[in-house]
Amino acid sequence: MISIDSIFNTFDDFKTRVRSWSIEARFEYKVLKSNKHWNKIACKYGESDGCPFHINASMGTDDQVVKITKIDALHTCLGLAAGESSSACNARWLTLKVPTIITVNSKTDPQSIIDAVRLHFHQKITYKAANHVKTTLCEDTIKSQQESFSQLPAYRDYLVNNFPGTYCQLLYEEHGNHQFKRIFVCPSPSRQSFQFCRQLVALDGTFIKSRFIQTLLLAVSIDANNKIVLLAWAVVESENDSSWTYFLYHL
Repeated sequence: MISIDSIFNTFDDFKTRVRSWSIEARFEYKVLKSNKHWNKIACKYGESDGCPFHINASMGTDDQVVKITKIDALHTCLGLAAGESSSACNARWLTLKVPTIITVNSKTDPQSIIDAVRLHFHQKITYKAANHVKTTLCEDTIKSQQESFSQLPAYRDYLVNNFPGTYCQLLYEEHGNHQFKRIFVCPSPSRQSFQFCRQLVALDGTFIKSRFIQTLLLAVSIDANNKIVLLAWAVVESENDSSWTYFLYHL
């Protein structure tokens, strides 16, 4: 719901909120005026049915935020039948809402997205719209995962500087484009807690569920309360003699 006191950072945020409102309340709207200073939105059937619904929003000259200057939230038209809403096919709205109701990856069937939207929002979207949002979300996931590798040096520095005694080793490929290869992490709390654990260390490895093929190696122990204590971990290319030797050496 939008009121006269509602404030938005941009007109895109304002339009997205209106779209969500229209989908939830089952009504169609149209943009009467749109520029960089103000937007005016009205009911799609206002002229034919006399529906008074409309919203005026403008960009403030001082604070540079979008404010609602005039609104009539009353609908006198019949609205949409259950399950019908062309607004639900909007790419921006789907990209924001779909991740909140279903996990999307390369194996996700567009029909599963269609079913999830129908179940959670009671709206029908097209196969084309579902496939498009799947492609968009998968590309965003790959991009965010790629960018996370560039943050590893900062992650290492944060651990070492804020938790004295932390042991962290970051390894890159020596040849080629200097890509990430391995990282080993043993936080200082883990090092300190080991003296109170049983003289036992268990090792294991598991696949990381991401778009990049990598393996997580773990070392754990058991404390006096029979609780598992994580001692150290590493992300490596795979389980092989070289990666396990690397892990055990630093452990």
